[in-house]
Amino acid sequence: MGGTDFVEVQKVSPYWQIEGNYPGEREVLIGAQLAKIFSPYEPSEIIEQKVTISAGENTAMKKYVVSSIVSTGGKEEEFAFINLNELQQIVSKPAQVSIAQFSVVAEGDSLHEIEKKFLRV
Repeated sequence: MGGTDFVEVQKVSPYWQIEGNYPGEREVLIGAQLAKIFSPYEPSEIIEQKVTISAGENTAMKKYVVSSIVSTGGKEEEFAFINLNELQQIVSKPAQVSIAQFSVVAEGDSLHEIEKKFLRV
């Protein structure tokens, strides 16, 4: 399970191929590989289906609607994604993140300078 800002992910990951629509409130985007587990013959059949999401044992379970399936050719296909704020609420960790993804357009010395700035953080 991953939480993301879907407006920003469209900017930093324009290569994501989305079947359906980016999720809104109480909606989930399912990775293509994960979708095959739910519907091995036609993964897109799970779009608009209800799923239950929980942060683990003894936590509240919440219903979500599958809004889309993502194909990337990468690990993202093994995950489900909901709005970052909603995930932070589910896991009781408001305003916290464990991974940040950036998209940088640069090369040569310019790219090296940007890399040095990130390494200082």
